[in-house]
Amino acid sequence: MKNKILAMLAISSLCLFSACSDDSDPDPTRAELCQAGLSADCLVGTWKLEGATEITEIGSDTLWTINPNHNFTASPSTISFTENGEFAYEASPLFSGSCSESAKTRGKWTISGKTLTLTTTIGNTCFANKTWTNEVGVKVDGGFVTLDLHGIFFLNSEMENADAAEKARTTEIFKISAQ
Repeated sequence: MKNKILAMLAISSLCLFSACSDDSDPDPTRAELCQAGLSADCLVGTWKLEGATEITEIGSDTLWTINPNHNFTASPSTISFTENGEFAYEASPLFSGSCSESAKTRGKWTISGKTLTLTTTIGNTCFANKTWTNEVGVKVDGGFVTLDLHGIFFLNSEMENADAAEKARTTEIFKISAQ
């Protein structure tokens, strides 16, 4: 009788542990969330900005390079998008714009199709109550997902000494791990 009770307890515990196993699918990767383009699920997280990216057309090829005068690769700027529609931008310590007295900017974000709208609510003299709206590009690129603002917003002060032609061929490209 004692052996039957022990056997029943052993079988019961096996059943209990197997019932608790996790059969759910793993969470999607960032690459999977961003495969279809801009969405809230894709955007939420902390992205890095390594500097002002210049776009150069060479024949039918496009070359993307970080401008050496505005390169933050050693200590990137970051922007964090939260699920509740808020963002927090923090400029790189290498940022050299005139508005670097307060390197943190906060605000709200919204998405409509491929268009991202950023409205600053807290910032420095350059970002106080400013709204920026533009169609952005999202691309899975190897081990990263890139968010191309198709222009400059956060780096306006950094690029204040650039001429109009340089500003016109410059964009801000944020990166996040594709995992």
